Amino acid sequence: MTIYYLDQQHDRKQRENHAYNSDFTIAFNLSGKLGSKNDVLYVYDQHGNELSRIRQVSYGILPRFQLLYHDKYVGSIGFHFGGFRDLIFIHYLDWVVTGEITSGKYRIIHGKTRLLEVNPVEFPDGLYYELNVTFDKQ
Repeated sequence: MTIYYLDQQHDRKQRENHAYNSDFTIAFNLSGKLGSKNDVLYVYDQHGNELSRIRQVSYGILPRFQLLYHDKYVGSIGFHFGGFRDLIFIHYLDWVVTGEITSGKYRIIHGKTRLLEVNPVEFPDGLYYELNVTFDKQ
């Protein structure tokens, strides 16, 4: 099990965000933007090597995304209406993301295996999302 912390930034001008290890050293850098067709969000390791990217391939109420890992296509992300809950399918990886935007709590599962749980947490220097990776091998 691994825990990361992602800063809850709300400044649209800031194009980079960090994911921290449990000792608050930088584990990953996130750079780019989403919101329009062909926008890309990049994930880099602490040495600046690109690990993955998410490319927006459509826009609208239910946008679609491509997920690439080390420049190889590994899945597509599709949003679906689920009432008051968010429901996101990551096709080809067979992952399902469920949660609620109002609470900021999310869960990623593969079959009956929980891969990740996201919860908002508050520290003296601000709000973060705690990413609890429960199954590192996937």
